[in-house]
Amino acid sequence: MSIPALGLHDVVVVDGTASGNLLDGPGHLRTTPLPGNVGTSLVMGRSTTYGAPFGTITALRPRDSIRVVGAQGSVTYVVRDLRRAGDPIPPSPTGARAGRLILATAASTGTLSRLHPTDVVYVDADTTKAFPSGPVYPAVPDAERAMQHDTGALPLLVLLLAFVAGLVLAVSVARRRFRDALVWLVAAPVAIALAWAVTDQVMRLLPNLM
Repeated sequence: MSIPALGLHDVVVVDGTASGNLLDGPGHLRTTPLPGNVGTSLVMGRSTTYGAPFGTITALRPRDSIRVVGAQGSVTYVVRDLRRAGDPIPPSPTGARAGRLILATAASTGTLSRLHPTDVVYVDADTTKAFPSGPVYPAVPDAERAMQHDTGALPLLVLLLAFVAGLVLAVSVARRRFRDALVWLVAAPVAIALAWAVTDQVMRLLPNLM
């Protein structure tokens, strides 16, 4: 997906919108057609963390273009408008090859709201040259809906924290028997890897659009 007005080019859209999916980039809500297909497609992206791919979509204006390239070819959408949760939803485009692409992210009005966003902003874009749609998922877990978090990360997070505690204990014991330089030479890479893994799991517990 490319949005020239925002300087976004060739952004890969992943399948799924859970918090873990959106660590890799914008995600397609699986209960909607794929972007570029007939019907209304929804793509969610983060507004603040992990590169904030959708952090500037509120700057989009009517007639800006969004280009999507999929297995069937390229489709160009034209931005219709921007709306927030609760605003009227515009009528769906009509025609045998009509399609709509909705971009969604967390709404932020200041520094504090960026740290704990509660609202969602949407950008609607339409096309009259979409490709035929394939099957869609009838339902998705709650974790894939807007502003949800993935509690499935908790068991692995608890296990990783146990490893962190074990590493701290091991370092304390090893420093009594070996030189500090040798202990940290061995422990530092493990500590960095554990810190990375813990951060990844914590991010899955935060709202998926943040």
